[in-house]
Amino acid sequence: MKIKSIAKWALVGISVALAVLWAVPAQGATDTHTVTFDNNSAITLTIPETTYGFGDVSPASAATSANDVVNATVKSNAAWSLKIKGSANFISGSNNIAIGRLQWSENNSTPSWTTMTTSDVEVASGSATGETGVTKGMEYKLGLTYDDVVADGYSATITYTATNP
Repeated sequence: MKIKSIAKWALVGISVALAVLWAVPAQGATDTHTVTFDNNSAITLTIPETTYGFGDVSPASAATSANDVVNATVKSNAAWSLKIKGSANFISGSNNIAIGRLQWSENNSTPSWTTMTTSDVEVASGSATGETGVTKGMEYKLGLTYDDVVADGYSATITYTATNP
């Protein structure tokens, strides 16, 4: 009987201890902090075509790139502007042909030709593009004259610049 009584009181003690533990609220602490950042404007420009060649041309007719468009893709998270310019005249050895003989236009059914200069000229502009970006297809037209010196390998660098104004 004494053993039963001890066991009984032991069970009562365990039950009381468990009740007390469940009744005591959990202990802990919380705190917060704020994460901050500045989202700066970002812009990328991709032109997959690193070189464009007209091939053999003559002053008898203007050469155009209508069948071989140069694509400029701008990605920006803010307003953007795309500009174009020529670096200098076309050069082949000591010969040169004025950069203004090259004209450019956005690729469309009725091109509006603009004479290439060595100063930035705006091609297009817009608002934030999203991840897909905006692609502008560009055409070139080259008009030679009979005064231009015959030579192989004339070249000039055309620079596209994308900016967040």
